[in-house]
Amino acid sequence: MIITVRLALLLTLLAAPQAGCSGSAKADPPVRHEAIALADMRQFAQQHLGTDRELPQTFRIVDDWSATYVLSWADFHTGHETVRVYHATGKHDPSRRFVSLGDGHHGRHHHWQSVH
Repeated sequence: MIITVRLALLLTLLAAPQAGCSGSAKADPPVRHEAIALADMRQFAQQHLGTDRELPQTFRIVDDWSATYVLSWADFHTGHETVRVYHATGKHDPSRRFVSLGDGHHGRHHHWQSVH
């Protein structure tokens, strides 16, 4: 729960107002990019954890997590612990993508990194 709150706060700070977006009650439907998110998370996990294989059935996506971002995550086993890799995709600009990881067992959270 604490990690989720921190992630929401960080992404709120990172989110810049998008051109053409108004404060109307109905937002544009989120663009779903599960394949891109999973590919970004696998690449991040390979670079930082030494593995690119997520644990089966751990990939999740939350479209309504934030007004400006879609959150997804998957768990990766490093051989001695399980680490969750998070991914955020801009709803109005899907090229805005960020990854981070968290280790709930040890209470560690790493800063969001832009995916290029």
